[in-house]
Amino acid sequence: MGTGLSEFEVQRIYYLREFNNNVENNYVVIDQFKDDVMALSNAGYPIARGWTINISLVDIYKICPRTERQRSKYNGLKSYLKVKFEVELNII
Repeated sequence: MGTGLSEFEVQRIYYLREFNNNVENNYVVIDQFKDDVMALSNAGYPIARGWTINISLVDIYKICPRTERQRSKYNGLKSYLKVKFEVELNII
């Protein structure tokens, strides 16, 4: 009985379920934001439906570095968290 998932996708789902209890198990985090979601969760920020994360630009830059220290560099992550996890990311 096949799942329709590639071996890589199955391994990625297993990794998320095993090593990050704060990420809801029924979502697969896309590669572009996987490291950011894991880093935020490991830093103690809840990645759970309905939560709001208030974080300074300095702190998010340390956790999820970008090429430049600008709020606009996190717009994709903010949108992704909002749509997939219903998490509001506020960079203050």
